[in-house]
Parts: sequence; structure tokens; C-alpha cells
Amino acid sequence: MSSFKVDNDYIKFIFGYMKKKKNYHHGNLKSACMEEGLRLIQKNGSYDFSMRDISKNLGVSHGAPYKHFETKEALLASLAEAGFHKLTNQLEEVKNENYKNKLELLYKIAVMYIQFGTTNPEYYKLMYGGIIQDAEMYPSLYEASVKCYNTFLETIESLMKSKELIPSSDSNLLTFYSWSLLHGLVSLAQDNRLNIAFREANANNPQQLMEELFSYFLNGVGHNLK
Repeated sequence: MSSFKVDNDYIKFIFGYMKKKKNYHHGNLKSACMEEGLRLIQKNGSYDFSMRDISKNLGVSHGAPYKHFETKEALLASLAEAGFHKLTNQLEEVKNENYKNKLELLYKIAVMYIQFGTTNPEYYKLMYGGIIQDAEMYPSLYEASVKCYNTFLETIESLMKSKELIPSSDSNLLTFYSWSLLHGLVSLAQDNRLNIAFREANANNPQQLMEELFSYFLNGVGHNLK
């Protein structure tokens, strides 16, 4: 009779692998896929990973992630939605603080937006970079993006009512104008292009520069920002 030696380390690996798969199949695979996707984006600095990479790194079957995400874009859309929720929550926290006037509130919202964009580029580019071709194909993502935008709109509307902004017949137009300015600043900073106009912008922290640039906008459309 032939004999063989049991490799205890191998047995532990197999049972650990099976246990890991079992745990994911019990409900937390969706969040695990999102966490792994975000980790790969941060590690590689790009969005070119595959769903097979996700499943391999999590130790699940290649088809398992597709039970929660029909496509890779669906996974990216969920990450973008999480980014909008994160940004909206931070902006709402700013709104709940006390300010001497509402114009200062708008400035602080702008500061928080710039800070979010510069410290969370992996989220920001998913949210606004066109990686998701049509956000309306993902209703919860679209709703999250509108809710985030409305944070700015509500603040602009309150400023117009209190006459702290130059009167405008279209609050949405003014909101989009101010938001697009912020978005442009953040995008230029992420792509290291602020030095087109400011030679030392990329060498130094661009946060202060962007805040100063937005304050010029506020000084043009509002009052009492000291």
C-alpha cells in the first residue's frame, strides 16, 4: 500500500479559500467588489482593471461579481454613486456650521468641494470625468449626482433671497456657472495644468490658489465676503 504525507499548510489554504468564498456568497460580495475596485484604481492610477481581476483577488469564481454588477461599468457607476454620497455628506456638514453670512457659507462649500476633488481623485474622475458614458442609465447614480448639485443650488437660491448675491433671473444658471468654475479648477489641478497661468502652482499646494481664485468670483457676484 502506498503512503502519502498530508501537507497541512495546503489543507489550511484550501479550507481558508473555501471559507472566504462562502462568506462572500453570504451577502458582502457587492461591497467587497467595490472596495477591491477602488483599491485597484488607487494602486494602478487607472480604471483599466477587469472583473476577472476583481474575482481573482477576492478568491471567488469569475462569474460571482456579475451577480451584483452586470458589467464593469456598473461597478464603476456604484463607486461614482458612493463618491457623490461622500461629497454630499461633507457639504451638508459644512452647511450645518455657523457663519456670519450666507456668502461665507458658499465660500466654505467651495473650499470643501476643492478639498474633496484634490484628495479623492479616484472618486472625482468617476463622478465627473466621463468614464461613465451615460449616468442616466444608472438611476441611483443620477439621483445622487443631482442631490449633490442641489446642495449648491439651494445655497445660491438662499443667497439670492437674502440679496447677498447680485440679482439674477436664473438661480440654476448662476449655480452652474459657479460649479463649473470649481470643477474646472479641480480638473486643472488634477491634470497638473494650473501652471499654464501660475508657474509654481504644481510645485506648491494648489488648494490655497484655487480658494483664492474662487474668492475673486464671489467678490464679483456678491458682497460682504471679508
